[in-house]
Amino acid sequence: MVPVVPDKTFTIPEEEARKYPSGYRYLAWCENKISEPPKMDLNSHGPERDILYAKCKDWLDGKKVQPNLTGKDVVEY
Repeated sequence: MVPVVPDKTFTIPEEEARKYPSGYRYLAWCENKISEPPKMDLNSHGPERDILYAKCKDWLDGKKVQPNLTGKDVVEY
């Protein structure tokens, strides 16, 4: 994150940030601070990534893809 005013900084408490997925930990922390609950299944590792890649492939192949708007993806891939 790049501050808009370079001489103004803030500290993100690591113990709070650790509860979010590593791929977007600090962005999720910021989202939570503005009362916008972050989606917790966007991890860039493991089964979540595989589901995302499968959806992308299906979309590129012209298939209909249902977006995950709930934060709880249940997909049989």
